[in-house]
Amino acid sequence: MRDKLSDTNDAVIRIRELRKQLDDYAKRDSKKVADAAKALNQKLTEVEEALYQTKNRASEDPLKLPHKLNNKLAHVLGVVQSSDKSADAAIVHGLLKTWPRRLTPS
Repeated sequence: MRDKLSDTNDAVIRIRELRKQLDDYAKRDSKKVADAAKALNQKLTEVEEALYQTKNRASEDPLKLPHKLNNKLAHVLGVVQSSDKSADAAIVHGLLKTWPRRLTPS
C-alpha cells in the first residue's frame, strides 16, 4: 500500500517535469511540434488531475474538492496502519485492482 502511494506521488512529480519540457516544445516554430506538445501536455494534465487534487489553494479546499487517488491511498494506508488487526489482503488487493479502471476517462 505504501509503495502504491509512493508510486502515485512519484508519477505526479514525473508528469510535472515532463510538462515543463513540453512547454519548451510548445514554443517552437514548427506548428506540428507545438500542437503535438500542447496535446500531450493536456493529456498529462488529465492524468495528473486524476492522481492528485491540483486545485487545492485554501486550507478548506480539501474539504470541498473531490479526493483523488493519492488521497484515497493515503487514507487506506492510515486505516491499515492504525488497525489492531492485519488488513485483509484480498480486500486491499481488490481495491488496488479497481482504481486503475477508475482513472480511465469515461
